[in-house]
Amino acid sequence: MRNIIQLALAQEATPGTAETLNSGDVAFRIRDEDAPSPTADTIDLQESQQSSSARPVGIGVHRFAASVSANLRPGATPLTTAPSIDLLLRMGMLQRHALKSVAIGSVTGGPFVNGEVITVGAASRGIVFRNTAAGPLRYWVTSGAIANLDTIVGETSGASADATADPTDAGFVYRPSDSDFEGGSDTKHHCTVEFLKGGFYWQGRGTLGQLQMQFRNGQPVLVRSELLGAWSAQGDKALYSVAYGDDAITPPRWVNAQMSFDGYTPRDLVDFNLSMPINLELREDANHAAAQGVRYADYQRVGSPPTVTFAPALVGTATYDFYTQFKGEATFAATWKLGSRFTFYADECQFVDVGADNRRQLAVVPLTLRLCGTNNDEFYILCE
Repeated sequence: MRNIIQLALAQEATPGTAETLNSGDVAFRIRDEDAPSPTADTIDLQESQQSSSARPVGIGVHRFAASVSANLRPGATPLTTAPSIDLLLRMGMLQRHALKSVAIGSVTGGPFVNGEVITVGAASRGIVFRNTAAGPLRYWVTSGAIANLDTIVGETSGASADATADPTDAGFVYRPSDSDFEGGSDTKHHCTVEFLKGGFYWQGRGTLGQLQMQFRNGQPVLVRSELLGAWSAQGDKALYSVAYGDDAITPPRWVNAQMSFDGYTPRDLVDFNLSMPINLELREDANHAAAQGVRYADYQRVGSPPTVTFAPALVGTATYDFYTQFKGEATFAATWKLGSRFTFYADECQFVDVGADNRRQLAVVPLTLRLCGTNNDEFYILCE
């Protein structure tokens, strides 16, 4: 069999219950280095016999695992179409929100505050995205709709403004999510996965993935995901015949990143990584009907916050004092861009590791930023 690979993903209506996949579930190209690694526990039965010869082992819990990666592109129509790797991002316990933008008149009592509920009359209408002192106002819908001439009020800030037009589509935002997957408001993260290689496939159900985004100067951003789920099937299967919808979209290169933190714009950025650990394990259940004894992959984010690592040029303290900032335990905001469509926001960062190194003849400061938050707001990824 030739080493030609595909990845098919389908969101599960019920976490851990496999979906039937088809060619439409192959949404993006994975990379040549990607590979599956299904495994199962082996159980030594330790049964005695008249000689020291080994006895066969038993097979226990079956695990589907795979390392996959893809270049980050916006959707074909970014304001209304999510990126093709949407499900890969959501499997990393990110929640996607479709944004609306509404033109507003002057804001009184403002600004509107990022993350607050906005209302029309007594009815909740959405959640504000980014502090807004003047229009337009961006938000994601919670219920109902805002219309031209409605008076919009921020529940937390008390800000008020009148809509001067009907809302329009404004892209998508991803942010961390919490879920117990058991009927709560945010249960849609697990996927059924098929990793196809040549004429063979491996299937995982109840699968999640731990994400990392790798930025490098002048190159597309590489999104890596370490998948884990219940290994539910395998066998012969021809590769799907697929027309990729984003082939015409060149992945943006990481240049003109406009990266800043604590009001400072660092120099000489080369490698830059955003890690989103979720510490995946299988949720086992001997009372579950599946032969694997597994409900689905489960996650744990407490104690493993998202981090950013990079090594900008060392500068004098009059320009920016990295080490005093580190020792002072202060928090600050950071932001950076990818092309014209992606913006990354981290509103409460903190240095947790500040080193000293060199890159050729340049003195650099290896940094680790801890991304903090209070309500699943450690970071936002905006695609517009």
